[in-house]
Amino acid sequence: IISFVTLEVFFILCIVTINFLALNNSTSQLINSKIDSTSQLMRELVKSPLSVYDLATLDNITQNSNLKNVNSIIILDSQDRVLSKNYTLNKKLEEILSTKKTHKLMENHKSYDISYMEVKNDDALLGSVYIVFDMSQFDNLISENRTNTIFLILIEILLSTIISYIIGHKLTLHLTKLSNTAKELGKSEDLNIEIPYQDDKTELGVLAKSLDQMKEDLKHRDKILKNANEVFENIKEAIIVFNEDGDITLVNDAFFTITKKHNDNLIDKNIFKIDFGIENSKLIEIISHLRQNDEWQGEYTLNTPDHVPIVILLNFTKIENANHSTYILIFSDISKEKEKESILQVQSKMATMGEMIGNIAHQWRQPLSAISSASSGIILQKELGVLTDEFLIKTLRSIIDTTQFLSDTIEDFRGFFKREKESVDFRVSEVIQKIQNIINTLLKNKNINLIIDLKDDPIINGYQNELTQALINIINNAKDVLVEKKIENKTIIIKSKIKNEKIVVEIIDNGGGIPKDIIHKVFEPYFTTKHKSQGTGIGLYMTHTIITKHFKGSLEVENQTVTIDDTEYTGADFKMILPLK
Repeated sequence: IISFVTLEVFFILCIVTINFLALNNSTSQLINSKIDSTSQLMRELVKSPLSVYDLATLDNITQNSNLKNVNSIIILDSQDRVLSKNYTLNKKLEEILSTKKTHKLMENHKSYDISYMEVKNDDALLGSVYIVFDMSQFDNLISENRTNTIFLILIEILLSTIISYIIGHKLTLHLTKLSNTAKELGKSEDLNIEIPYQDDKTELGVLAKSLDQMKEDLKHRDKILKNANEVFENIKEAIIVFNEDGDITLVNDAFFTITKKHNDNLIDKNIFKIDFGIENSKLIEIISHLRQNDEWQGEYTLNTPDHVPIVILLNFTKIENANHSTYILIFSDISKEKEKESILQVQSKMATMGEMIGNIAHQWRQPLSAISSASSGIILQKELGVLTDEFLIKTLRSIIDTTQFLSDTIEDFRGFFKREKESVDFRVSEVIQKIQNIINTLLKNKNINLIIDLKDDPIINGYQNELTQALINIINNAKDVLVEKKIENKTIIIKSKIKNEKIVVEIIDNGGGIPKDIIHKVFEPYFTTKHKSQGTGIGLYMTHTIITKHFKGSLEVENQTVTIDDTEYTGADFKMILPLK
């Protein structure tokens, strides 16, 4: 309101000042015009008497002049001698006559304009006239204009203030009521408060409708917040939020359930100073990682107060705000899942072991037959008396080589079933070579051609036997499909290449592919298309688990067309995508 009144007063002052200046200008022009016309009249009056030196007429003009606003008249000849005057001012006449120009004079608080003019007749100087104009009337007129203007300004300011106060007071009452309603909305949990003035047709109604819309938005957000809080408190995963100094700002009930800690108030406490099972060194390591990255995920064995360790899946996330960072820790108890996974892993291992025993039988049949034949040959030649030292040594060396092959095979099997404690560096080619030693004979007996095409062979890090198991599971599935469908020119292709700084290992067969309606289920546990006596449905599930969780890679499958001996076949293409060391 004050701003409005100030602005209005400013504009009124500008308008009135402009009008006042215009009026003064008009008045000045009027005065100048009147002085000019009086001077012209006087020049004409004295011209004739001056030309004939008629002093009586000149005296009559100066003494009996009744020109309005003229105080004195002084008439001089061409030699500047005073011929007639009625001068009444205190100022010495000589001072006025010496100027020979128009000027102003103040005396007894009155102002005078002294006008000087020469009287000529056809360029001949006859004399000159000084006319002293009394400006009091004009000054009074200007003063009266000024007074009226100031009075008008004061009246305008007063009226503006009164009108503005009335309007402002009325508007302020409405705004105050809306403001109080807004404050009540902010403090109260009840958001069903009625918003006044919504039917008003002025800007006040627009403001009231905006406040009502804000109320509806608050109700919607409050509903979302309550739902989020309900989810936050009832979710099974533990959630704890802390700032970059480690001060806890938020924690849910699941945190205390999983960590088995007392439900104490942890808000504003430092996460490094509370013992909830994760060592500070691990927290510092993770937070140091988060300073360069936005998230961290991993498994951790949590020490609980009852000394029963549990396996948790940790998820750290960093959120960058304007001036600080916020860290969110979410973790869940996966002990039961790990136990189930361990059981499935054992089942998968046992299933693979059954396959391996079958492979041993195929792998050993020919070498054992060769040893038996060589031994029988030595005995027969001895009995016939034709055994030579050369044949004996050659045959015994053959038996030694064959037994060495059997020993190497046993070592490959032993290495496969040996539990690895730590991850190691190895090449994919080493794993594939071991697989060839184990299953090559079986594949040959099934008339399956194994093609190895390793374009790249980088070093990776992980558990070598687990990758061996994963590859054997896929190869065995391909072998079973090729045999079951009686595919001609049965082929399994193993390829490798580096793509996007990762090693991609592909196992491709020409067994007709996987039906589209089930291809998305092949990695689910206990899903199988084989008869119950032939398959458990955990081989591909464990393969997927090994690749995604143990190697931090990915496993994909799609049907692909492959050309073998100029013939196109459709088959399954399993892609293992593994990170390089």
